[in-house]
Order: sequence, then structure tokens, then C-alpha cells
Amino acid sequence: YLLFAPEVRAADESAWTREYRLVDPQAFPNITGLSAELAEVTDEQIFEAMVGALISAIEKRAETLRGA
Repeated sequence: YLLFAPEVRAADESAWTREYRLVDPQAFPNITGLSAELAEVTDEQIFEAMVGALISAIEKRAETLRGA
């Protein structure tokens, strides 16, 4: 992703903003209500959340194995 030209990355990021706003509000009321906030989530925030979730899963698994 970082290898793309800045204008290509900007177009991709703006596409997500449009997509969040185009979802069916009846089918996806939470996405509709949070569309502005969702569009502002950065790749770094997503990465940090995923790493945090992975660490938590590893810790939980280690606890389970210690208790087994």
C-alpha cells in the first residue's frame, strides 16, 4: 500500500468513506450511525488493535495451558 503514489492512496481511502455512507441503513444501522467515525480510523489504529488482540489471545491461551 505504501508503494502506491499518494494520489492513489488518497483515492482508495476516500472510497472507504463513500462506501460507509452508501450502506443500507435498515440492514446496517450501526455502520450508518458511525460512518464518519469509521472513515477516520487509520491503518495504524487497525494494526495496533490487531496486535493487541493477538497478544491478548496468546496470554489467554497461556493461562489456559498453565491451568490444564
